[in-house]
Amino acid sequence: MNDKNRRELVSWRIGKLPDTEQLNSWVNAQSNVQNSITSLVRHMIEQFGYRDVTAHDIQKALFQKPIADELRSILSGLKDVPPISIPTSEAPSAKNEPEEVAENPTKNEINKPEAHKNSNDDIYGMIDKTNL
Repeated sequence: MNDKNRRELVSWRIGKLPDTEQLNSWVNAQSNVQNSITSLVRHMIEQFGYRDVTAHDIQKALFQKPIADELRSILSGLKDVPPISIPTSEAPSAKNEPEEVAENPTKNEINKPEAHKNSNDDIYGMIDKTNL
């Protein structure tokens, strides 16, 4: 970088921005504003290089990544939720105990492709394939 483009000071005027209160709250929460902004800029350089962060592809990535991360978090949390039993109109069994599974599977059961053991493992199971 030549000396002509080397900056010593960059000002940030936030008083007339539409979200001034939020920006002031964030600034006030920082122990050192210079270090905080420098950290943010270094992170952006690492993620996107020396580009304008208002570029469409960068803005799209910035807003889609948190949504995708949140969705992944929600889906991974669903694996821990026990399945809900839905009552059916069938008559309950006399003992209300699960049926015993035969220890020796039949020939048809051996050759039958194994279905998902746990429906919660299928993260795409709820997708309507007609909308793809």
